[in-house]
Amino acid sequence: MRNCTILIFFFLSLSCTSEMTDGASGELAKELTILEDLVYTNPAKALHKIDSVKTSRLDINDYDQTREEYYNAHLILCEAIATEQKNGTYQNDSAMAVSLQRFRISSDQYNICRSLLYRSIALYHKNRFDSTAYDAILESQNLYIKTGEKDTRLGAKIHLYLGKQYRANSNEELARLSLGKSLEKATLAGDKNTAYSARIELFRLDLATKRYSQALNTTSVFADETELPPFIEYNLNMAMSYYYSAKKESKIAIEFLKKILELKQTEPPLSINYPLIYYMLSLQYNRLGQQD
Repeated sequence: MRNCTILIFFFLSLSCTSEMTDGASGELAKELTILEDLVYTNPAKALHKIDSVKTSRLDINDYDQTREEYYNAHLILCEAIATEQKNGTYQNDSAMAVSLQRFRISSDQYNICRSLLYRSIALYHKNRFDSTAYDAILESQNLYIKTGEKDTRLGAKIHLYLGKQYRANSNEELARLSLGKSLEKATLAGDKNTAYSARIELFRLDLATKRYSQALNTTSVFADETELPPFIEYNLNMAMSYYYSAKKESKIAIEFLKKILELKQTEPPLSINYPLIYYMLSLQYNRLGQQD
């Protein structure tokens, strides 16, 4: 019974809308604030906290099912935010579709906006040319603007993935504009992971347009970082290997490719295309006239 009470308290903490019980404020709002902050500042801890609730049994015989569905939708959303923030990817578009539908029922504009974004992210990571992903993120952006652009971290993430989708579709001008806004908002919000990702995307954009000096300037801040999230380290090393390959400096390109092979194992594992890495190494060694 005590465990049931604790779990119910946690679920109640996952909503600050009118669907909360009368008088539910103070500690409940504080708990929600902590979780919402954790998904950005310590996503691994947030995921552990969320998982502990998902894997527990909750007796809902005396619990309002409509409200429980809303809290579950909020839990799914928090999990999506924390997963993307920790791993740089999120692919459960079906879960986000359920979450989005529930928030539409309650006309929760803020969480509709966020659910649209993370559904778009999930679809994008499965197929970066998916027009449905683009439609979803445009709707998310429109809602973000309509509701006053109050959540800077949300705005940074919207612009990051808008920039990625514009870059995938070779729209350099809009990609650069969106990624610049993402970097600006992420820096303002203190969201390092999103700022790192925006810089790497801008680097790739500069590399594709042969703006080599500008590309290096964009990534110069990484020289002062001693510990990066594994997915950022992977993306940075991959981008730098392409840079030095383009500059025909094979020895340096090889060093960055080797760094990828030396990355520590993560949970879940990083999505590394090892055949591609070995193929790129082989090309660089051939340039040097050496056997790999």
